[in-house]
Amino acid sequence: MNCYYCFACKKFFRSESNLCLNCGKGSAAATRKIWKSTPTVDIYRIYVDGNLVGNQRVKKKAG
Repeated sequence: MNCYYCFACKKFFRSESNLCLNCGKGSAAATRKIWKSTPTVDIYRIYVDGNLVGNQRVKKKAG
């Protein structure tokens, strides 16, 4: 599975195809790197072609 970023929806997703799962438009290949980590939340920076395009906040599951 590859990572993609849809500029129309402003969504980061993983898929086999570069078509957005939300709107169906083509998306750009993306990478994400962890920026901050707390006990309850991880914040990732999303990059397309080396340029920062957004952040992703992921809540950690308890357990």
